[in-house]
Amino acid sequence: MTDMDKEFLTITSLEETVGRDSLLTLLKMHRINVNDTIAQLCLMQDSIDYAEIHMIAHRLRGACGSLGFTRLSELFRHMDQSTKEPDDKTTHELIAQIVEENNLLKVAVHARYPEINI
Repeated sequence: MTDMDKEFLTITSLEETVGRDSLLTLLKMHRINVNDTIAQLCLMQDSIDYAEIHMIAHRLRGACGSLGFTRLSELFRHMDQSTKEPDDKTTHELIAQIVEENNLLKVAVHARYPEINI
């Protein structure tokens, strides 16, 4: 089992519980929320608001973690912790890592659920 396969254990279990249609609705909403919020983070890179980043990172850490997307959740955890000792370079690096991981997740979600290409 690959690391990315492990990311989908919770989703697979959830699909068995709520059914495919409900899961697709939830997953689409999640992907839209994550993408919109990451876009917001990218726009902040010139003028970093650490209080806002703390709120975003904390919220998305939980949202990603609750669906089993542990790698993205862990990056948001690091971002949340980094706001305690703000450093623009670290924040920029974390945003880049989050964008990269989110792109990998997009491909993996689409491979498992072709209806979702977000």
